[in-house]
Amino acid sequence: MLMQCVNFLRGSVRIEVRGAGIERFLNICAANGIAFWGVRRIAGDCIEASVHIGGFFALRPYARRAMCRIRVVGKRGAPFYGRRLRRRHALFLGAVLCAGLLYLLSGFIWTISIEGCETMTQAELMTLLAQNGLRVGARTAGIHVGEVRNTVLEQTDRLSYLAVNLRGSHAQVIVRERGAEREEIGRDVPCDVVADKTGVVEKLIVRNGAAATEVGKTVEAGDLLAAGTMVSQQGDVRLVHADAEATLRTWRTVRLALPESIEGALETGAKKTRHALIIGSKRINLYFVESEPFACYDKQVEKKSLSVSENLMFPLALVTETYTELERQPLELSEKKCAETLHERLCDMLKRLAADAAVSEQEYRFEKKDGYWLATLQAECLERCGVQTPLGAAGGQP
Repeated sequence: MLMQCVNFLRGSVRIEVRGAGIERFLNICAANGIAFWGVRRIAGDCIEASVHIGGFFALRPYARRAMCRIRVVGKRGAPFYGRRLRRRHALFLGAVLCAGLLYLLSGFIWTISIEGCETMTQAELMTLLAQNGLRVGARTAGIHVGEVRNTVLEQTDRLSYLAVNLRGSHAQVIVRERGAEREEIGRDVPCDVVADKTGVVEKLIVRNGAAATEVGKTVEAGDLLAAGTMVSQQGDVRLVHADAEATLRTWRTVRLALPESIEGALETGAKKTRHALIIGSKRINLYFVESEPFACYDKQVEKKSLSVSENLMFPLALVTETYTELERQPLELSEKKCAETLHERLCDMLKRLAADAAVSEQEYRFEKKDGYWLATLQAECLERCGVQTPLGAAGGQP
């Protein structure tokens, strides 16, 4: 592959050599450093071969010595294409202007991607970034990544981490949101350990402090598990940094309802396609009818952006919208299908509700009532419990 590229750039000539001394001709050329490739015999006294342009002009004397005749049958390579285009000034000028325009546009930010947003919307973050100079159309040379990061983090308390990576005309923004984390208490600061869930104590480990409950007892959120205030038999009071962890047996209940009959949408087979051109933040519709093509439809959008590479994109995109007509029809759901669907959704709800819990037992109930399928999932779980709080902040007393 590499040699093919080199031969194309240097240019080559395909020749036909005819005569009685072809072998002698090839030996003379080899002795004088003229290389051939693609040699093919087409007759007893005739061959075809390829040779570089420089070697071709040195063949005539050697051909006469070997009593051979040379005829050009083809030309290939960049030098020959260049000769054809050298008189086409407008084409050459257009290529230069296109290269200059690409170079100029590559110095601006045309696309911004954001990763890590969960509760904070991308529009809110884009507004903060735009206020600090990072927006579509901004010059990359005028963007100071460190200043943008520090200023945005100062302007909002919802982010704990922000990184901006400039890659050509593309800006990648990675954020981590600040969770509702409880402020940690230093190990040398006296504190209590309280329950953050309601349940029956299955296991209690007190590493430091005085136990305020015992296995088998019921605790509610805010009740004291381990006290940081310790009183000796002599009545001396000592304040310590309580450290304890409890395992609670808890009960979770989730419910869902599904109508006995629902309205579904089936495709009729009719489709319509629309196109639009997006230049920067402007949208140019390439169609004339503004109203929706069908009363009920499914819409699929495909966007193709103009890009030279993954990191060199331009503010030009073609949007294709495909509308598929749908017809509403009532659908009857079987009891078995409803039961399976609701059970699957309730299990997903339970996982989100108690992500760190281990389910030991569960009971699923499914019934029909007033035109609805009602499903209830009751689960018995084992969950870790216990958070540190300042002394005296517990809602209950031992």
